[in-house]
Amino acid sequence: MDTEKILDNLTIEHKNYTGADFKDHVFNNVVFKNCNFTKSNLNDASLFNCEFTNCNISLIILDRCKLQNINFNNCKMIGLSFNKCEKNLLSFNFNNTILQLCDFTKLSLKKTSFNESDLKDVNFSNTDLTEASFLKANLQGTLFNQCNLTKADFRKAKNYIIDPRINVIKKAKFSIPEVMDLLKVFEIEIS
Repeated sequence: MDTEKILDNLTIEHKNYTGADFKDHVFNNVVFKNCNFTKSNLNDASLFNCEFTNCNISLIILDRCKLQNINFNNCKMIGLSFNKCEKNLLSFNFNNTILQLCDFTKLSLKKTSFNESDLKDVNFSNTDLTEASFLKANLQGTLFNQCNLTKADFRKAKNYIIDPRINVIKKAKFSIPEVMDLLKVFEIEIS
């Protein structure tokens, strides 16, 4: 592999990578701070043990991208198809991050954290979210369809609509009064 396509043990700050082509690049132990990756190409790229803080990671191409042990903190992520990533060893966490119009269909995201994040119109269809954490997350318009939410943590989360008839919610954690949102799908009146 071309050594120019391998980045290892670096901290990169304040870079504008808008439209950049990172196809086939390898990033290992790289920390990105205040970088813009809008419309970048990460097809067939490999990212291992990386951290993104205060980055704009919107409209990037992720086909066959490998993401292992990645942390996103205070990032903006719009229009990402995580379901097109390489599914083996896929692991990442989101903290205080904006996720809008992102697709996690048919992924295994066990123990993934979405804590204090703003998820708007995100698709979790046929997704394994066992022990995932949505602590204090805003889930407006987010779809949970045929998901395994066993032991998932929704304490202090808001604006979620989870149909317990089509999702597994065994031992999931919810807080009052938000837990009442589970009843919305039944169209009942509570007074």
